[in-house]
Amino acid sequence: MSTTISLAGRLPVLADLVSALAIADLRVEENESGIHRFHLDGRSTRYTEVTVAETFDVRMYSLAAPEDVELAVQIAECAAGLMKIDEADAEMAGVVAVAELREIYDASWAESQARSGVRVVRALIEDGRGPIEIPGPVRAFCVGPRVLAEVTGEDEHVRMMEAIRAVQWLRVRTAGVFIAGEKETRLAMWLGDEVVFPPVAYAALSRDEEIVLVKAEHVPVLAGTRWRQLDERQGHIAAFPEEEWPAVIEAARAFATKMD
Repeated sequence: MSTTISLAGRLPVLADLVSALAIADLRVEENESGIHRFHLDGRSTRYTEVTVAETFDVRMYSLAAPEDVELAVQIAECAAGLMKIDEADAEMAGVVAVAELREIYDASWAESQARSGVRVVRALIEDGRGPIEIPGPVRAFCVGPRVLAEVTGEDEHVRMMEAIRAVQWLRVRTAGVFIAGEKETRLAMWLGDEVVFPPVAYAALSRDEEIVLVKAEHVPVLAGTRWRQLDERQGHIAAFPEEEWPAVIEAARAFATKMD
């Protein structure tokens, strides 16, 4: 689910917009489709998409943190100032004054959207359509029955966003993911260093020139006490001392497999 604010007029230069926003922890990335993704380092749970085409569009996603909703409004306000316009097309609210955007997308709106987002995810999981990956600025957050059980309660929307934020801003690299085979199966390389192990089907463990392929479900067992569950499918793996890594490779051979 998402909500978009659209502005029509002379489109602003993105560099001018970022400079005018003057937000110290603001980060901006451009994807392959030319869509710019804005987020706040260490705070965002989702990215805010900005598309500059026939109109200037600011798109907020479900389970966006209150800071992300505020950022989206700031972007729209700032862009409108550069475009010298005073009206915006706010999804589900229609054409409104730019000055009214803060009243429309206020804290209560952000909370209602977060609560609705959790309800939708819960319904999908209970319908057997999970686990679900929720894209974020750094990595996806995986939701399934285990995560839902951990966030259950009146404040489940707050707990869900805290869980998403914790996974986003764990300052550890994600293991490299590769696509292999005719079925384009996802596998991750695990070399014994500290990583976040991502949601993939297989893991390729390597030492010297040997590569052992195992199903991802065996990785927590092989990592043992160095594995810490982060969400439904991802885990943080602490680094193995060099002298202990050969034993992990040896243990992995018992699970060695080939891709389906």
